[in-house]
Amino acid sequence: MNIFKKINDQQNKEIALPNEPNELFYSLKKEKEYSYLRGIQEEALTSWYQQKQNSHLLIKMNTGAGKTLVGLLILYSKLIETKKRSVFLCPDKQLVNQVFEQSQKYNIPTCIIDHDNEIPEEFLNNKAILITTVQKLFNGKNIFDRHKIEIETIVIDDAHKCVEKIKDAFTIKFKKDHPVYDELFALFGDELKKQAIGSYEAIKTEHPDYYMKLPFWSWIDNKEKVMKIFSNFLSEQETLLFTWDLFHNNFNQYEMYITSSKIEITPIKCYTQNIQTYANAKYKYALSATFENDISLLFDLDFPLKSIENPIEPKDRKDYGQRLILTPKRYFNDFNTDDIKTVINHHLNNNQNILVLVPSFREARAWESIGAKIISENIEEEIKKLKDSKGNFIVLANRYDGIDLGGEACNVLIIHEHPKYKFIRDK
Repeated sequence: MNIFKKINDQQNKEIALPNEPNELFYSLKKEKEYSYLRGIQEEALTSWYQQKQNSHLLIKMNTGAGKTLVGLLILYSKLIETKKRSVFLCPDKQLVNQVFEQSQKYNIPTCIIDHDNEIPEEFLNNKAILITTVQKLFNGKNIFDRHKIEIETIVIDDAHKCVEKIKDAFTIKFKKDHPVYDELFALFGDELKKQAIGSYEAIKTEHPDYYMKLPFWSWIDNKEKVMKIFSNFLSEQETLLFTWDLFHNNFNQYEMYITSSKIEITPIKCYTQNIQTYANAKYKYALSATFENDISLLFDLDFPLKSIENPIEPKDRKDYGQRLILTPKRYFNDFNTDDIKTVINHHLNNNQNILVLVPSFREARAWESIGAKIISENIEEEIKKLKDSKGNFIVLANRYDGIDLGGEACNVLIIHEHPKYKFIRDK
């Protein structure tokens, strides 16, 4: 009986996994094609492990270098070490699904929030990493604060995009057809006239190219009137329901911008300390391929200056693929649609996949007229088809992040025009 008891105890005993992330990776059960780390990944993980006591770290890795796996291994390492909750934040649902699928390939325990909006038990019991969107955490009614759920470690993937989503969560918007638009326009009309009567009249006559910022003194002096206007819409999901709790205690730090189509009321900085779960997390790590404006991490996500000045930035090992980048318009002013067709037909005749990125559906329709297929729904399914077929010519509107096109899924990428500013303030 003692022998059987020992065997049973041994079977029930959990295998102790190493928490050094490189060792952890090679201890995981995975398919042969996923059996090694790239040099740049090993270097990033080693640097992180040497600094893991730091509460904030910025990790910069080139697109295609495998930063998502690095983030997952960091969280798994922390989960093993602390036995406390870890969260992987993504800018959108598509990336959530991609990260979840990747974690399954490497046998990293993860979970996601289903349609019922219930937080998974395996996450609450410290058995799996929760992968979710940044919007789930950064809103005035978030389920983490509501249920007082404590999180030990947070990884923010594609941090530059997540910061934009967080700013969006703190911004109040009213379209032209909303009654609040007319009430605010009337309330502040005289002050806007004083600032620039020409712009004011252009906005009033619905000219699309003009925008104005309300002077801060007028905004502050009319606080009670603004609050009274807003009070009738506090439960309106499209405008104030998820922003009110982030806004009302910081009124003086907000600014109002107006165009002929909408009003935006946005904070000078995002007061993320209003999100208790985020503010109380012990470790916060930001992953980014490109972070041109590091001040956003410092200013909006409360990362300390030291973490910005000393990011983990592996040396360029050039093991993430080679790219040939062409800008024909810069050198050939007469490069036209017929030339574009010639280039496209060349690649299609060679059975290659072509993807076009454009900032809006208006530009997308122009590419549709020369044979491209516009993808606006079921993007993930369409992208999967690319990986299994050849000779495709597709166009995506206003989708620049989170498109996984590894291997032979995309041979030629055409970037037509550039993304427009998301917020009036940025203009």
